[in-house]
Amino acid sequence: MIEFDQFAPIRLSDDDFRFLCSEIETGIAVSEIGLRPLFGSKINPFELYSQPGASVFSTVEDSDRLEDFETAMLFLDSVMLYAFEEAPDDVIRTWAEDFDAKMADDAVARVHLAASLLLNTKRLWESKTHSRLPILGRISYEFIQSDVLVEPSALVTFEPGRYIAFRIERDSHSEVTVRMWEDDVRDLRNSLDEILARLHKLERDTDD
Repeated sequence: MIEFDQFAPIRLSDDDFRFLCSEIETGIAVSEIGLRPLFGSKINPFELYSQPGASVFSTVEDSDRLEDFETAMLFLDSVMLYAFEEAPDDVIRTWAEDFDAKMADDAVARVHLAASLLLNTKRLWESKTHSRLPILGRISYEFIQSDVLVEPSALVTFEPGRYIAFRIERDSHSEVTVRMWEDDVRDLRNSLDEILARLHKLERDTDD
């Protein structure tokens, strides 16, 4: 189980941090890793997530090390924010001192290293950040089934980026345009596949 640790990327060794960035860059390039709006945060706009079946960290055999990398990726949002927005070193140190003052210099070094290594990630970050259209956020769903309903159904919620307003098409008040990248399309497809599988299972259970 991944523990909450926003300073996890900084605690990695230098070699492990480089490996983390390399795996993320490879995953971003083939859309096995994506960026989506980080809801609930007033500062950090995006979080990383991996698609089901992604090969990220597949070469890591030790379960404890694998958990360290997964935790570090999950909580890399602050490092990415400071790296991609070119935060001054004193701002990074102030952030780091809230977690471990002795590692403030390490935090500055990690942020600068991330800025030099996460080039694909930065391009996707900037593209989504500067989009004038709403972007796809989390996809959530729940299922409806009762003795009254003939077939089970699903309620699907698509959350747009919190900092971008919907654009309503001028010729229709019922259409909303959402800008999507390949990672978003994969995320949507995986969610729809999961919904379809769950609906089929509910139908089979109903027939039994």
